[in-house]
Amino acid sequence: MRLVLLIAILLTPLTAQNRHPAQVAGVYEGAIPVKGADGRKLTLTLHQDGSAEFRDASTKMPGTWNVDGQDLKLDLTGKTEPLAWRLKGNLLTPKEWDHAAYGKKGPVLRRPR
Repeated sequence: MRLVLLIAILLTPLTAQNRHPAQVAGVYEGAIPVKGADGRKLTLTLHQDGSAEFRDASTKMPGTWNVDGQDLKLDLTGKTEPLAWRLKGNLLTPKEWDHAAYGKKGPVLRRPR
């Protein structure tokens, strides 16, 4: 029985484990391409207490965030649909987003090292 438990623990991928908020909290930045311009700057600030602020150009939107395994979900105040990303190191790659607002590729964000 102990051998089976040990094998199960060893085979459980590390990516399935939840990260501590301190490991994820910080400022992530990116931009959405805009034809004929530098792009629309995006900034996501994740606080350790679970609060967040998403800034799209000059608009500030407060919200809350959580991480489940490698998935980060952002619930913005007043919005019905969350934004969601896959977390890989300092990079957030989009999983769920408003395609009309952020294009077909979605908002990729990076935390400076």
